[in-house]
Amino acid sequence: MVNVALIAALALRFLHVFFSSLEPERLREVLTWYNHAYLVNAVPFSVAVVLVFYLNGVYTRTLGYAGKFKAVVILRATTILYLVGGSFHYFVWQGEIPNTFPRGVLLMGWLFTFVMAAGTRVAKDLVVAHVRSATAKTPKVSPEAPQRVLVIGGCGYTGSIVCRRLLGEGYRVRVLDNLMFGLKPVEELMEDEHFDLERGDFREVESVVRSMRGANSVIHLGAIVGDPACAIDSQFTVDVNYAAARMVAEVAKGYGVERFLFASTCSVYGASNDILDEHSVLNPLSLYSQTKLDAEQALLQAAGSDFNPVILRLATVFGLSPRPRFDLVVNLLTAQAYTAGSITIYNGEQWRPFIHVRDVAEAMVCILRAPMNLVRAQVYNVGANHLNYRISDLGMRIGEIVPETTVHFEANNNDARNYRVSFDKIQRELGFSATHDLDYGIREIVDALERGEIDDYRDDKYSNVAYTRRILEAERRRAEQQT
Repeated sequence: MVNVALIAALALRFLHVFFSSLEPERLREVLTWYNHAYLVNAVPFSVAVVLVFYLNGVYTRTLGYAGKFKAVVILRATTILYLVGGSFHYFVWQGEIPNTFPRGVLLMGWLFTFVMAAGTRVAKDLVVAHVRSATAKTPKVSPEAPQRVLVIGGCGYTGSIVCRRLLGEGYRVRVLDNLMFGLKPVEELMEDEHFDLERGDFREVESVVRSMRGANSVIHLGAIVGDPACAIDSQFTVDVNYAAARMVAEVAKGYGVERFLFASTCSVYGASNDILDEHSVLNPLSLYSQTKLDAEQALLQAAGSDFNPVILRLATVFGLSPRPRFDLVVNLLTAQAYTAGSITIYNGEQWRPFIHVRDVAEAMVCILRAPMNLVRAQVYNVGANHLNYRISDLGMRIGEIVPETTVHFEANNNDARNYRVSFDKIQRELGFSATHDLDYGIREIVDALERGEIDDYRDDKYSNVAYTRRILEAERRRAEQQT
């Protein structure tokens, strides 16, 4: 494109000279000059454009950007390219004819390069959007929805909500869970004829094989979740979050499972000042996010006509569940505000995306019902654009909803995460929209505390860290007994 832009600029410049009624001999001199200038500069410009565009993220971060964000990055890269080229002309060549382009050619070349670079990417987005839209129109919901869904980790914070949502949609639900959180989160479901529970560890292939029989789809929620819990024992985290996920996928593939939904996390994006989508550069900053990313890649590499994984990168979840958690930032700060009247916000300028736990369940049902050819081997950010919040804004919102709450702000350099996420893809392709806002989740927690449903939010039973330590201690004692 940069070569086409330079040739077009030189051609227009020559036409201008041609119609200026110069002598034929002078016109031949100008033509020779322009031809020589192009031949001397074409290769350096071609090399420079690749390098500058790469360093500015044109080939990586902008692949899925929408409109103005894509254009800004391309404009910046194009401007840097021609500033560097112009500086080379007038500080190295020092304006020598016939080695340099006229200033007008550089200006027109800059404009043409930007228009072509931005235009081709916008055109590509329009074509892709049109094809996907045409594919998704008929039908939006598959008429042959899977009948039995295996939910791995179905007794947990998210899983207990997902099970209820699936049963409400008429699915048969089987849960594989080690009951780390007890039976209470799904106890009321045990009487439903469409629900059955398989107690077992999804790290053990026998348990997975036993529970996989007859399943049409799998929702894999089993994991050590959160940075603090994953940091307790790195090998245990890798075994659970990565190795076990690969094994479960292999079993599912062997049993001909139609769909495999894998719960990942938006924290794979790490830290960035850009608005991030499914094509953005990934930068995991913790063991938790790294193991999730490794599992994502393994599942997508295994995709084929007989195995259809779908990756769901969840925003930070909040809200009440049959298995409550108070190691999640919204739930924790709300409980602290209600009980102590004071909260401390660390790194308030950092961004996080949020989603209510019920909307997570809704997104999973939406993907289960979508046409297979639309969601096969796709990655979806699951959340809502309007639920991207600065941590400071989250704190202020809690302070406004919970009366007489004092909000303190402090810096904490131990956490570098900072990411805003675009959720346009899941809304555009599947029609998914989150329906529960932050205020709903905050008031929901407050109401539960007022009703006495939560005895002490600091209790170990509400913390993934405490449960992870309990599991590791139990396994340590079992190993000692065997030896």
